[in-house]
Amino acid sequence: MKRLKLIARIVLLLLAMLALATWLVFRPPSFGGVAEGARLARMKASPKWQHGRFENTPPYFSHMSLKRELHDWMGDEVRAPNV
Repeated sequence: MKRLKLIARIVLLLLAMLALATWLVFRPPSFGGVAEGARLARMKASPKWQHGRFENTPPYFSHMSLKRELHDWMGDEVRAPNV
């Protein structure tokens, strides 16, 4: 019974460490600080500023299949090294 409790404690400790590591990775500090005054006005004047944040790229929608997507991405070109 003692061995089972030890294994349970080790598993719980590992899960806690994994949860902490996940939280640290996915919650990085924001860069640049809080925008105020002239900087905030300049940001809001940008055409990329939408819905209270920057939208750098248009959303991508595809109606193609995965096979077609991969074909378009890889292309038909056969590459061989020049010897």
